[in-house]
Amino acid sequence: MRMNKLKKIVSLFFVLSLTGGLFAANISTAAQNKIDEILMIRMNNTACSTPQEALAKVEVFEKQFEGLKTSFTQEENLIVENFILIEKYNCLSKMGTSSKILREMMKAQKEVLEAYFKKSPRKQANKWLVCTYGDVLANFMAFSVGDVLKCGLTVKDCYDSVIKEDPNFSYGLTDAAQWYYWAPVINGGSKKKAGQYFERALASARNNGEKFFAELFYSQLLFETKQPDQSSIHLDEAGKLCPGSKTVEEVKILNAKGKSLFADSKEKSTFKDN
Repeated sequence: MRMNKLKKIVSLFFVLSLTGGLFAANISTAAQNKIDEILMIRMNNTACSTPQEALAKVEVFEKQFEGLKTSFTQEENLIVENFILIEKYNCLSKMGTSSKILREMMKAQKEVLEAYFKKSPRKQANKWLVCTYGDVLANFMAFSVGDVLKCGLTVKDCYDSVIKEDPNFSYGLTDAAQWYYWAPVINGGSKKKAGQYFERALASARNNGEKFFAELFYSQLLFETKQPDQSSIHLDEAGKLCPGSKTVEEVKILNAKGKSLFADSKEKSTFKDN
């Protein structure tokens, strides 16, 4: 009897080891639908004439979601709130909002998430929460070397862990690809790995909202690695997913001038060595 119990315990540990040690929480179909809705807003916002117009659309979604929060768990609410905040951050950044205000926005949400993880460990969280926590950190640390040193590897761990849990997690693969693109080689960065992750993100995309950004960013990696024909193909595919996308049009203009979206982002960065 005691031996059988021991065998069951050993078997349980074996199963846990195969699944990463802990089972990540599932989210409801309704919550997943809200995530997919904001992903589509995120894509469609690239077709807006101004960042103010895009921000207004995010705020409409935010107001509607406020009335639904009691229908969702705390974790599900945090996921959607992360997406809302990140998209507002993107709009405000294009509107010329100061880096101090943008950083404080992300710092506040970072602290909310870290307080949550003290009660509910990150290893037990749903992949969407872990991944968007990584996004919040990535945006928070975008203004100083000091923040990068404190948060950079945590961002990587967030993205690596969700991909380990779900190798076909398109949104997570696109995030991870960007991390590997931007990170210095000495810290694990790899444009080759970034390309592989973008390809996997495209292959596993569940909707146009996921596929659009994978196509867009992959096109720019190809542009930088001297593959202009393939780059144009993927950029055109992004344009087909979101007709009238101002972002796609702007990237085409940049590429015609011999510059990638990534290079343009580096030039416009407000990154400080502190």
